[in-house]
Amino acid sequence: MALLNEALSGGIEILISTALVLEYEAVLTRAEHLRASELTLGEVEKLLDAICRMASEVIIHWQWRPQLLDPDDEMVLETAING
Repeated sequence: MALLNEALSGGIEILISTALVLEYEAVLTRAEHLRASELTLGEVEKLLDAICRMASEVIIHWQWRPQLLDPDDEMVLETAING
């Protein structure tokens, strides 16, 4: 939450890619995460929309795979490097 607050205040820039937003949506809408966050699907959609509006979109020009032990984290690294 601290990072989100820092981004909202303009202290840091959020970088996103299409793949990363789709991954966020897939993870945040899992039943166990909805229960833990106590958010509805609609609230998750609003949160993701807000993040997308304030973030800078990164177009992936170079893929850096494989680099990490967890393949699910590769798109985070690619977004950061390409950003």
